[in-house]
Amino acid sequence: MNDRASFLRAICADPDEVTPRLAFADWLDEHGDHADRVRATYIRADIAIHAVGVENLRCKRTNIRLWPEGLPDATAATPRQRCRCEGCSLARRHRHAAVRGHAKWRYEVVGEAVDRLVDALPSADQPVTNFAGRQINHAWLPRARFRRGFAEVLICHAATIVPLLGEVFARAPIRHVEVAGLVTHTGRGVILREWNTPTRLWELIAPAGRGELRFDHTATARQEISRRLIEHGRRERDRIWSPRPQNRG
Repeated sequence: MNDRASFLRAICADPDEVTPRLAFADWLDEHGDHADRVRATYIRADIAIHAVGVENLRCKRTNIRLWPEGLPDATAATPRQRCRCEGCSLARRHRHAAVRGHAKWRYEVVGEAVDRLVDALPSADQPVTNFAGRQINHAWLPRARFRRGFAEVLICHAATIVPLLGEVFARAPIRHVEVAGLVTHTGRGVILREWNTPTRLWELIAPAGRGELRFDHTATARQEISRRLIEHGRRERDRIWSPRPQNRG
């Protein structure tokens, strides 16, 4: 295993800690090429922004919020181009680095996982996109949101999330999972039923023998489903990382 892989494994193994991320940024600066140094700039800037709080990052001259939508990504920042205040300078560094590398970094997390597992994903009707020679529903392709320099939120469709979890968790320090496409029933709270939930997903989120799950609120349902999928993703990640036994002939 090379140094880059060792750093990424340490970051994925402890997703709540920022120290390995900053150490990785230092290593990229010292040993990487121009693209790696851009990544290092992004990691440091993103960590600094989330330490301050996106909602608190403002131009000191105008007091205008630099992320009006509250979600930093490659296009959201609106720093004053000539302002040299700390907030605008930080937002500018973040934006310039993100524009140059965000698509590549996102692909490294979810795109390569889909590449490896595309045969396990179901084919679909419209709308579709040609992915590695297969017709895949747009909605079924996973997405990732970056926090503190790395993908921390995985968003994926209920129909495709299970086979992708281990691969994605081995590539990024995922701290939250959002499942799209779940069919919910409302009554007293939120109800999920086995008959209209993909079988492999239901086996992970529901106790054995249960035909339905009930939650008081939508937020509670999302948190509990995310928790159970994170547990599974980390188990699958550890299985991927485990050394495979040698064949003795």
